[in-house]
Amino acid sequence: MAFDNTRVDVRASDFDDQGPAGDVGCVVAPWDAVLNSNSEGPGGEHTRPYFKEVASDCYAANRTQFTTAAASVGIGFLLLVVGGVLTVRSKRPVSANSH
Repeated sequence: MAFDNTRVDVRASDFDDQGPAGDVGCVVAPWDAVLNSNSEGPGGEHTRPYFKEVASDCYAANRTQFTTAAASVGIGFLLLVVGGVLTVRSKRPVSANSH
């Protein structure tokens, strides 16, 4: 999820000021957008509105995707720690003084 390039729906046209370009793949990976603040648009020659829209939409989508991936890893790690603590506690011998 943090490495898979996202796709965005672009409203600006790549050829002129008319109608939607549709579904466009982002050239920057989510981790690159977030960790390196890479908000580059598509490579090559494009109309300015198309370039700006693809760059901003891809950056926003990448931030969301990376944040979701990082949160999933954090929750997974937290569950692993809790599971480990509970396992260790359940294996401790019961003391003779406890009631």
